[in-house]
This record gives sequence, C-alpha cells and structure tokens, in this order.
Amino acid sequence: MSVYTLKNVKKIYNQRNVALDGVDLKVQEGEIMVILGPSGSGKSTLLNVLSGLDYPTSGEIYYYKEKLNNKDEEALAEYRYHNLGFIFQSYNLMPTLTAFENIELGKTHQNDCDIEQIMRKMDLIDQKDKYPYQLSGGQMQRVAIARSLIKNPKVIFCDEPTGALDEKIGKIVLEKLQNINETQKTTIVLVTHNPSIAQIAHTVVKMNSGKIVEKYKNNKQARASELRWV
Repeated sequence: MSVYTLKNVKKIYNQRNVALDGVDLKVQEGEIMVILGPSGSGKSTLLNVLSGLDYPTSGEIYYYKEKLNNKDEEALAEYRYHNLGFIFQSYNLMPTLTAFENIELGKTHQNDCDIEQIMRKMDLIDQKDKYPYQLSGGQMQRVAIARSLIKNPKVIFCDEPTGALDEKIGKIVLEKLQNINETQKTTIVLVTHNPSIAQIAHTVVKMNSGKIVEKYKNNKQARASELRWV
C-alpha cells in the first residue's frame, strides 16, 4: 500500500527557481526510502512537500487517499502532529531542557508511551537528566529519534540525520532507525548526500535539478554496521 503518491509535483520559487520539476513518486508503507542527490537537487524540498512543511506550486500529493495540497495550515499541522516524526541534522533540541524533557515534548495527548522505555531502547537512560550541551552529537541525535518515536508516528522524515556525525556514530544512528523500521514497521524517508546510506534502503531515489533521475529497489538491505562510509 502506498503511504504517499505524488503526481507531476512542481515547486517553483520566485517564478523561476525550479526546486521540483514534475515529480511522480510512490512511497510504500513500511519501507525505508533513501533520497540521494547533491546540494540543490530538490531532495529536501521533496521532503518538505511530503511532510506538509511546504506547499507544491502544482501537482497532487496524497497521504494514503487524503489529498494534502489543498489543506490549509491548520489541517496540515494536525496531519503532522498525529502522523509524522522528524529528525534533522541540527537535532533541534531545547537547550534548557534535559534529555528526558526534550523527549517528552514529542508526546501527544493521546499517547501514554513510557519515556524511560524508549530511552532504554535508544541507550539513553544514563543520559536522562543531562542537558544537550552535556551530550555527544550521537546522543543528541538519539534523543531526537526518541522524541520522534514517543508519539508512535506512521512516518519518520530524516533530513541528513548523520550529516553532523562521524562514521562510527552515524552507523549507530542508522542502526537505530533500521531497528525502528523492522520492529514497528514505521515508514522512513531519509534524505542524504552520502551514497553509502542507500544500501540500507528498500527503495533508492536519486535526484538532480529537481527531477528524479533514477529509482531502484535493493534486493537485500545492508546492515548499517556493514556500510563503507563515503
């Protein structure tokens, strides 16, 4: 089943800067999709229109059978709140809150998820009372993942989640994402410029100049620990 269906999606800034140029794409439920491309290729813009952080200029975007691009800001905020998790390169943690409190921020009213249980899953329980400045980059990224997980999202969007990390810590973060995908069947859409990461994907999408230039499926997904970093 397709979580997302995009039909001829375009995004044009200032009437001439074409960020997305007629994109057709389906994202399947429960898969890891890795979107590859150089800076300016349109991959982050694609993530933004999928997640409702930005509107396409034209075309159609469906979340299951629900059309997204005719929703207003309030309806899109509700869609993100109830269905999506986000993980960014910059972590986006609140500096005045502890690791536990940062994770708690992601909790929805309907969710009674055990924060400490999620922290154990992320190997963070010993960092529970530490502030972001007391954590390593990898620990901060795992806090961001845990914050995303606390509301049990259907889809997690990752924008360069290993971009600020070295190889060893980057692989640990990717391993956590693989485990989430396998145990919870969470759909993961991951944007990166690192071609090695494509090996963990079910589906790989390559972009350039706002277009999808290649799309393929991996017959076998590599483990994060097996990757040769580029």
